[in-house]
Amino acid sequence: MDNTWEITLISSVSGATQTTSNIDNSSLLQCNVLWMKMKQEAFSEQRQNKKRIDIFVKDQLFRDLKFIPTGQMMLFSTKKRSLCQLVCTALNIAPNDQQKYWDTYYQCVEKSLNAARNNSVAAVKKLFFKGKM
Repeated sequence: MDNTWEITLISSVSGATQTTSNIDNSSLLQCNVLWMKMKQEAFSEQRQNKKRIDIFVKDQLFRDLKFIPTGQMMLFSTKKRSLCQLVCTALNIAPNDQQKYWDTYYQCVEKSLNAARNNSVAAVKKLFFKGKM
């Protein structure tokens, strides 16, 4: 069995010129494996970043910030006391990468804060009603 693919290309300039190229199946397979590995690593990194955000919000940020009163707080800022800088500094994000990081993960910060607040409210309800709901 032949392990090569034959691709015929027709040039748009001459119209009749045909070029034949052989592509090895093992090269395609290797490329596909590398692509899948790269996608898995990117997904793993994204999952790890979200987990780091959850831990930071739950353990530190929620103590001082319960709500996000304005959408403007979620914008990227280089001001030292901005939400963006608090998160980026705590998670050791390099200054050159902070804009991209924040654009990618600002929604995770907001979701984590909402989840921490919901968990806190649920715990208070459970304590107050002692399971009678």
